[in-house]
Amino acid sequence: MSRRLDPVSGRCEPVFDDPRRHDIQAHVMAPRTEPDGRSSVVTEEDPHGTLYCLNVYVSDLAQRSWVPPGTVKRLRVLEGIPQKAGETGPLIPRRILGEIPVEEDGSFSIDVPANTPVELQILDADGMALRSCGWIWARNHEPRGCIGCHEDGELAPENRFAQAMNRPSIPLTLPPRRRRTVDFRRDVVPIIARQCAPCHDEDGAPPRLDGGLRACQRLLAADAPAAGGGSRRRFVHPGQARTSPFVWHLFGRNTSRPWDETAGIRLKEGPTPCEARRLSDDDKRTFVEWVDLGALWDTAAAQGE
Repeated sequence: MSRRLDPVSGRCEPVFDDPRRHDIQAHVMAPRTEPDGRSSVVTEEDPHGTLYCLNVYVSDLAQRSWVPPGTVKRLRVLEGIPQKAGETGPLIPRRILGEIPVEEDGSFSIDVPANTPVELQILDADGMALRSCGWIWARNHEPRGCIGCHEDGELAPENRFAQAMNRPSIPLTLPPRRRRTVDFRRDVVPIIARQCAPCHDEDGAPPRLDGGLRACQRLLAADAPAAGGGSRRRFVHPGQARTSPFVWHLFGRNTSRPWDETAGIRLKEGPTPCEARRLSDDDKRTFVEWVDLGALWDTAAAQGE
């Protein structure tokens, strides 16, 4: 039986009682005042949203000393390009929306295209991604923020005013045709042909880097097993330049971080066969961006161009 409480008399009155039916959460169909709606900042007229972070140094890492203040130099913001039906790959294609400096206190605030899948990468002094987030987005005119970088969601932020909140958000809202990509065919091959291929040809030091597409495939393939056995290891780890042996070779050191499984691997001592020190900083940055963005052969083909 469903009953209704009369707010005036205080008596309960039967409203519905049918032994053939169950009465569950009955509602009176009668005139009433329209209830308040849920407020929303979303406005379709604004094509952009805002993403902000209070402190990228607040994280879920086992030791905070692994990323001390000052380690994070910049923020790279990537747009995810949807794959077509039937396409496969370890990572979806990405375009660079922009790259900005991070404030001294670890904060940032950016405007991005609304309703667009976005990935954030915090970068070290060499431009390598230290940590990346999963795909996020902001609705039209929506301010969406986080406390830190993979922070504990159960904790409240520190009671301080973030530096990035004291100035307008940095717009990263270039039209699609001006959003930069980095791929092997267009950006990496010219550097390899100029600087690397003479020493990494058929008779040179491994990996063999002549041959365009074949060179890309060799870098992404599994390395040969070590003489004493052990696991097979690639030259390039798509999406993670800092753990890629190919990148270590360019910088002359293991660029892994303490939380990476590859942190304990030692490089062979002695001069590198390709004299990677002759590479310009821009050339090295191109290699790093190529790996951090997924190590694709041809982004134009991935975008259907």
